[in-house]
Formats: sequence, structure tokens, C-alpha cells
Amino acid sequence: MQSFAQAALCASDAEDVTVFRLSSTWKFSMVSVLSGPSPNLKVPSPAAMTAMHTAVEPQQDDHDWSDYQDNTGAGWEKQGAENPLGLGVLRQRIHTPDLTSQAHWYLVIPGVDEDVWAYINGELVAEQSWDNTGMAPDDLWNYPLVAEITGKLASGTDVLLALGIFNRAGMGGLYTSVYLVGSDRELTAGEAVTALSDGNPYGYATLFRRKFAASDQTGKLVQAVQDNWTPYRKSVLEKRKSYDVKVISYGEHPQQEIYLSIPKQKGEKPFPVVVWYHGGGLTGDGSDAPTQLWNGLMVIAEVRYRTSGVEFTALDCLEDAGTALAWVLDHLEELGADPAAVFIGGISAGGWLSAMIGMNPNLLAIHNHSYHELAGLILVTGQMTTHFQLKHDLGYKRLGATPVLDEYAPIYWIAPDVPPLVCITGSDGYDMPGRPAENAYMVQMLKTFGHPDATHIVLDGFTHAATGQNCGYSVLQFITRILNQK
Repeated sequence: MQSFAQAALCASDAEDVTVFRLSSTWKFSMVSVLSGPSPNLKVPSPAAMTAMHTAVEPQQDDHDWSDYQDNTGAGWEKQGAENPLGLGVLRQRIHTPDLTSQAHWYLVIPGVDEDVWAYINGELVAEQSWDNTGMAPDDLWNYPLVAEITGKLASGTDVLLALGIFNRAGMGGLYTSVYLVGSDRELTAGEAVTALSDGNPYGYATLFRRKFAASDQTGKLVQAVQDNWTPYRKSVLEKRKSYDVKVISYGEHPQQEIYLSIPKQKGEKPFPVVVWYHGGGLTGDGSDAPTQLWNGLMVIAEVRYRTSGVEFTALDCLEDAGTALAWVLDHLEELGADPAAVFIGGISAGGWLSAMIGMNPNLLAIHNHSYHELAGLILVTGQMTTHFQLKHDLGYKRLGATPVLDEYAPIYWIAPDVPPLVCITGSDGYDMPGRPAENAYMVQMLKTFGHPDATHIVLDGFTHAATGQNCGYSVLQFITRILNQK
């Protein structure tokens, strides 16, 4: 019988939030498998659902099931699943802690791929699936699950928590710890997830794309909260005492902002500047620039852009990326920045945006600028083929991970005179499917066409999310090397 570990007791200005982390050890079984990738399969088969309903019942014998760890950053394809496509069940028996200290309790699962059903003692308490949310798998896996379970648990009791997870195309399973979050008031989904990071903007609220889907006790999707910049703004203003922190608008929409961190201690020469685009599948909104950039030696410009959704598409993301960079290039002197040391970069979707802006000459030309003004491109586990969200938004027939190479693919714009660049990915089988290979291919083809400075760095054993979280030192090494050559 596992017991809860109290992971953190977080406090905000006027309230306490209690966070309990479950054991990282689960029992795991694939109860139904698919014969191959099925990106268009909206729901599991009736037989698969029946098998899941049986497997989540408390009386189900799971002693012969495989052991599964949720703290490795790897899904079930690396933890004993011969076929990772299909419907799997994770089970954990727990003894609940004292829950009387808070009025509201939430089940929080920051990282699960793709559809998930959560059961307590065989009763469905939350569902986040293509069928009940309307979100396709390309979007769905980006959303942490936050479900209020007040009244579903009692203090000091033995219960079974079971998760049914349906995976259609690679990287399936649970790849983060699971938490109970308690508060004396109702929390938004964003607040519940942010509580896991104890106010640190580089914790879970950043790593998992700032996209929060909340479910009520029937499992119905009731809200989506994307704005993680309000607490982030408060954090940077309080913590970056050695920087002048400014937030400027480069457009009329609230998301069209640039967060500028300018070192107060001036040097003899102008500062290098790093323009950073956040990740999140072009639909998530928030900050994820590596903490190592704040070394007091450079200006950091974190770009917020309109995200794809009901109102905007991936083309608006791309337009904003170019407009924001043009704003920085037009204001280098007042930023105290060196025009010969302008770097752009980003993680995941931000890597795709950086590659497109830094390699397609047309995107800066419309702003009377050129990629020749850039000192280097920092592409962290970015998609070098046409981005999956853009394909979704523009109605492509080849969706999901199916590769497309057109004018929206950075590889399409290979040329010997694009800026020096570094591609940083996780390793094959850990990063997103095909992601290391497409980055390696682009770098090799750049070299084939005579590009003098293109590098691919592989962080061995790192997943997609872990690569973004641990790329900082490789990013600094690249920047330092380029500056030393000038």
C-alpha cells in the first residue's frame, strides 16, 4: 500500500495551497492494442473501452502487471510496452492524507499522452479526450489534466487511483508525477498547475506549455486558461533586481508583448541580445527561456505572440514572430544592444518560429530587415518540417506527424548564407518521433550546400520536455563561441 508524499506547502500572499505528490510507482498493463498508428481514430473501440472499465475496478488483480515509473520522463514505449499504440491502464493503491485542512481538492496530471480517463475506486472522476473536449490529439497531449475531486476522497482511507490512457501514435503514457492540490478557495486550472512550481516560472507551469484544461466532477471540459504571463510578470519584476524589466507592446492584441530584461550594470561594449520565442505547439502561451541566459551579460527579449485557436492560426504566430524581431532590430540602440550580436531562438514551436524567421528571407524583408543581421539561430527541439499545428489550421490532408516539406518547412529554406545555427534535440526514441532525425538531416544538408557553421547537439536520453528544460548550457556555449569569433 503506497502513501502520499507531501511534496510542497506553497503560500501566496493571502492563502495556503497544499500539494501532495503521489508515489511514482504504478502497475501497468496494455489492455487493448492498435495494429498501427491511427491519428484519425477519435475513440477507442467498444471492446477496448470494456477492457479498460474492467481493468480500473478495485477487485482487478494487478500483481502480474508491469511496474511503471512516472518520474523518468519516458512514456510506456520505454517501460515494457511491446506495442505502445492503444489503450493502457495505470493503477496505484494509496492511503489518503488528512484532507480536512482545505476545502477544495484537485487531481493534477501535468503530462499525459494522449486521451486520459481518471478513476477513483472504479468511479470516473475526470475525462480529457478527443471525444469529450473536441481537441484533436495534436492539441490534447499539450494539456495538463486538472479535475476537482472534492468529495471523492476521504481522509485516511485506502483507495485505488486508476488512469486509462489512449495513445494513437507514439510517445504514449504518463510522463510526470501526479498530484493532489488543495486550497481554501476554488482554483482555476492554471492556478492549480502553477502551485506545483512554488511560484517558479521555470517549473511545471512553464514546462507544460501554459495550457490548462479543467474538468468538473463529471469529466466535462469546463474551461481553458492560457495566460501564465500575469504571475510571470509579477515574478520577474520581483526577482530580477539586477535588470531593468520592461514589457512593451508591438501590436494591439494583449498577447503581442515583448518582455525585456536589460542588465543594469553596463559594460564597456553594447550587450548581445537574445530574442526568445516560447514553445507550446503554437497554441500554448508562456515563458520558457533557459535560466542560464540571465547571467547579466546580455539583453533578453522574450516574445509573446498570438496563439493558434478560435481567433488566430499558426500564420498569425509566424507574422508576430517577424514583427516582434523587427521591433527589436529597430530599437537596438535604446536597448544598449550590439547590432552585430543579435541571436534568435526558441524551444519546440519556438524553435520552428526561429528557424522560419531566420531562414526564410521573405519574413524579415517585409519589415525592411534581413536574416543577415542575425548572429545566430538557436533551435531547440524544433520541427524542421511543416509544423503540425499549421497543417491543422490550414486544412492539410497530411496531419500530425506525417511529414510535409513546403514553404512552411525550415528545411525548404536551406541556403549556404543563413546565419550560423545550432539544433539541440533529445535522442531518438525519447524526443518527439522523428524530431532528432529531421534536425540532423537539416544540419547535414546545410553542410552539403556549403553552410560553414551548422551543428546538431543531441542530449542523450532526454525527452522533448527535458531537452527544453536542460538546453541552457549548450545555448550559452553556442552564443559564446559565435561572439568569440567576431
